[in-house]
Amino acid sequence: MKRKLNLALWIVAGILALVFLVSSSTKLFVPKEKLAGMGGAASRWVEDFSPGALKAIGALEFLAAVGLIVPAALGIAPVLVPLAATGAVLLFAGAVIMRLRRGERATIIGDLVYLVMAAFVVWGRFGPGSFTRLTQRGVFSRARLRRMAREGLPDRGRLVS
Repeated sequence: MKRKLNLALWIVAGILALVFLVSSSTKLFVPKEKLAGMGGAASRWVEDFSPGALKAIGALEFLAAVGLIVPAALGIAPVLVPLAATGAVLLFAGAVIMRLRRGERATIIGDLVYLVMAAFVVWGRFGPGSFTRLTQRGVFSRARLRRMAREGLPDRGRLVS
């Protein structure tokens, strides 16, 4: 059961990271005027924000994309994954609130789906699928095991040569 949950969490985090990468790249590199005309009525929200605010949102989305995958994949500070997912929940909650204020009820569905996906990653990585529980079962990368042995860090009884 834990393996299926872990796999589901990786898949959902990967999908969210991909969504954030695409979204952040458009916000960071496409001018505001062009961005407002790209998606029709669904992207009219861009008109309410300054170019600097759009760049800041794009930067936050890029950090979320990196934070959802890289720390766990490298085995360095995996606690950043649920924190990045928490940031994603906040970003999508802001998107939902903005859409409600603008009366864009038809375009809110996607934001709600991504919000639920991010909340699932938060729940899973802080709870039953947390990386600390996985590491307590001895799921370490070989590089990390070698570093722990070399530096004399506690091995929690699971070191393998």
